[in-house]
Amino acid sequence: MLYVAAKTDVGMLREHNEDSLGMLAQDGLFVVADGMGGHASGEVASRIAIDTVLECFQDGIDVSEPEEGLGFAKTEVLYGGKGEVADEGASSMLESSIKLANLRIFETGTSEQAHKGMGTTIVAMKVSQGTAHLAHVGDSRIYLYRGGDLLHMTRDHSWFADLMANAHEFTPQTLAYAARYKNVITRALGMEASVEVDLAQVDLEDGDVFLLCSDGLHDMIEDDEIAEVLSRDEALDDRCAALIRAANNAGGDDNISVILVEASSASQLEGEEE
Repeated sequence: MLYVAAKTDVGMLREHNEDSLGMLAQDGLFVVADGMGGHASGEVASRIAIDTVLECFQDGIDVSEPEEGLGFAKTEVLYGGKGEVADEGASSMLESSIKLANLRIFETGTSEQAHKGMGTTIVAMKVSQGTAHLAHVGDSRIYLYRGGDLLHMTRDHSWFADLMANAHEFTPQTLAYAARYKNVITRALGMEASVEVDLAQVDLEDGDVFLLCSDGLHDMIEDDEIAEVLSRDEALDDRCAALIRAANNAGGDDNISVILVEASSASQLEGEEE
């Protein structure tokens, strides 16, 4: 049984929310996107990403990749069902739907001057036959809280994360300076006509809590505070609200989006969506 809670918040400093989130809860699909771009373009990009992924899983769609220039140069039907997808195909479908979203965002940004240069990060999870299939591009994250430990299930596609992967090669002063630029991302949807999607899988255990979030959460509060909130004996809705409140109390520099998904055999939970 999956229990779900989701919230998005504009934060304390921004005038509008460029994050988008979506789900097909009964089909075990959950997506968060954090848009970027001038004016309302970030919101447009994140919404295209969410809508495309949901459309692919819900309605079935022809998924295409460009060979030269813009447009759909070749078409391969990867999925034609509604809602259900075989376990072995869940990761492939996540990857294909995100690549299609990337292409749509890139084409829109290239053809419409008002949306030039827009993009978005994305994290997505599809639960199928006891396995969580994970996909991401950018610096939005997926965490797993299991047995008192908070596990990072994604690695940021950012300049700072790449630097930290080789932290032993740099002085503390260099790393401190580089931390100022931790939001410089190296991969996002809409930057190019094609994109590489990172994929992972993890078998579900009773009591697992997955957190999908934009950087408006993890840039403002540390892992130990996230873990403390997720450890509480509270409804998911309350824990979801507590995470957003903590990020805002820390400054709320950016939009904040959170989806919590708990795998539980308990039947007494209240206030969440199955």
